[in-house]
Amino acid sequence: MTSPKIPEGLQAFLCHADSLHPSNNARRENGFAKEFQQLKDMSSKLKRNPEYTTHHGELDYNRPKNRYKDILPFDRNRVIIPTLPGILGSDYINGNYVKGPDGKTAYLALQGPLPRTVDDFWRLIASHRCQIVIMVCREIEMGKLKCKRYWPESKDEKLSFAGLEISLISQDDIAEGFVMRTMNMKSAREEMTVTQLQYTAWPDHDVPRSAAPLIELNKTLRAVQGNREQNLLIHCSAGCGRTGTICAVDYAWTLLKTQKTNNFSVYDIVADLRRQRMAMVQTKEQYALVYKAVVQLVQEELDKEKLKSHTYVNVEIPSTAPQSQSGHGDYENCEFVKSVSRWKQSDLQNGSVPKASMPLPAPKEAKTNTKPQPRPANRLPMPSSKSEGAAVIKSNAPTKK
Repeated sequence: MTSPKIPEGLQAFLCHADSLHPSNNARRENGFAKEFQQLKDMSSKLKRNPEYTTHHGELDYNRPKNRYKDILPFDRNRVIIPTLPGILGSDYINGNYVKGPDGKTAYLALQGPLPRTVDDFWRLIASHRCQIVIMVCREIEMGKLKCKRYWPESKDEKLSFAGLEISLISQDDIAEGFVMRTMNMKSAREEMTVTQLQYTAWPDHDVPRSAAPLIELNKTLRAVQGNREQNLLIHCSAGCGRTGTICAVDYAWTLLKTQKTNNFSVYDIVADLRRQRMAMVQTKEQYALVYKAVVQLVQEELDKEKLKSHTYVNVEIPSTAPQSQSGHGDYENCEFVKSVSRWKQSDLQNGSVPKASMPLPAPKEAKTNTKPQPRPANRLPMPSSKSEGAAVIKSNAPTKK
């Protein structure tokens, strides 16, 4: 019986991913590290490119708002929040708009709030109407503040930021290492529900041994999002390493779901992200983890096509098969089943497949409750820090083109 044919782009990707393992290439090289170095070289060139300036983050009045002096938003696509009268740099926050595969803004990649920037963080959520927030760090890691707490810890606690009242509706430990919080954000004129999904089990200065948490995080955030066309606000501490890892996995997921796999390449995905925010996917270990997660996503898609019962051996990559921009050559004799099984088996041997690999409960649907008023729904009053008067906040989310 003739085996079903794997789409060429996925076939080439799986063979290439397999070849990056030191045991699978003639030179015994760590192909992930080598490929990641190419990405770092590309990023170094961007620093010398006049189109990739970071002037706003370097201004004296904005410097204290940056967690790290070498992680700044590109001016060309920086996230802009509403200006407060008389406050220099009040439209600045350390974050970038990041486009997905369709060329439209899909993510807001942000630095985790500092004590001095929590108000700005909530002004961003209000002005851009961000109803889904993904947090990929803990408040404290290794004794250091990684992110200022911006959410209430109990239903009795009410927080106030930038004239907004934040209250907790619910908090659920939906799986091992996953916390989902539903919050209500209220101003004098309207209120909005915000869902925060926090992954708390990312090891300090390391990566999860299993790709399962990343895949489950991706599935859960997409379940929360539903059919709403809404940008995802994603942050960690610096807003680039773990944040970039989550963005890369979701970017790949989107390509698979839309069947845009002719030139399927993790390298190209991360390169695209790094052209939009500095240092997205920050280490070679994070880069290898992205590969691990994406290989499993590809396997899931092929399984859904009922291909998992067939064995693919000695798959030849046609000379016309599309390759990534990183210039990788053809790979022959790719043992498909063995390749994917090796990635999965490494998770099992590590004993690191968490409860998150089990189906997660359906998240509560986020919704917006707006009181009757003659004002447009995307305007939210904010007080000026210089007076008690209200400043009207208009949505600054970029138009999807």
